[in-house]
Amino acid sequence: MIDVLILILKVLIIASLAMLIGYKTGLFSMGRVPSIICFVILLLLTAGDLYTYFCRTDITFVAIFKSPFLNFTLDFSFFIRVLLITLLMGLICSVFGVSPSAKISTVKDLCALAVLIAITVILAVYGTIRVGSAVKISFKFISVFITAAIFGPAWGGIVGALADVIAFMINPAGGPFIPQITAVEFLYGFTYGLFFFNVRQWNGFKSMFNIIVCVILQITVLNLWLTTNLLTPIMQMSFNNLLVYRSISGVINMAIQLVVISVMTKYISSFRKILK
Repeated sequence: MIDVLILILKVLIIASLAMLIGYKTGLFSMGRVPSIICFVILLLLTAGDLYTYFCRTDITFVAIFKSPFLNFTLDFSFFIRVLLITLLMGLICSVFGVSPSAKISTVKDLCALAVLIAITVILAVYGTIRVGSAVKISFKFISVFITAAIFGPAWGGIVGALADVIAFMINPAGGPFIPQITAVEFLYGFTYGLFFFNVRQWNGFKSMFNIIVCVILQITVLNLWLTTNLLTPIMQMSFNNLLVYRSISGVINMAIQLVVISVMTKYISSFRKILK
């Protein structure tokens, strides 16, 4: 568990540095067209490294220092991946015209986030239905969605990722800790924030369109494609077989999220008044 906590600390430090760089250089405050251009360039430069981060572990950038007095190794690959992925997330926010997060300036905000993390952990542990080890139907998206809609993409992702780690510590469910899965949980919350942060009008065609696009994007790309890729070596199954196996829960989760989020959007304004 100490290794997990150290990993979280490293990610938070590197991500904070990346956010500072993004703001100080103006990278996160450009117009939509320049942001798209920078995003595409950065994505092309880091495509191989992103693939390595999520799908492979045999490519690294390691510096080994040896001297008569001190020997140590620095894994620059982890630093580079987290830094560039964070910059990519910030650029995505610029492309969507969304601020990465709301300012957390009061004790009430911190308490609200702590409560949302606790609710997410409870839903992750006790609000999850498992069939075997690959099919999972979870309701923790409810509190992650509320967090992202009120506090923004960054906080939505952080709450989702932290809840995943804490839930693993409480109930490992018989499997190993997989940092890449935690990264995917961050992307779930981040995606909710892109589509729903600071939305003032929650009815009409545009709102329903955003809900449908967001949920389909999450289930197809993050759940069925990315997570299945990560689980393939662990489950010792081929990608196609595991995809068929997990498609059942994917369709069920999609239907549940579409219905629940459509209902919850009517109460986001009330949640915002309570939590902010």
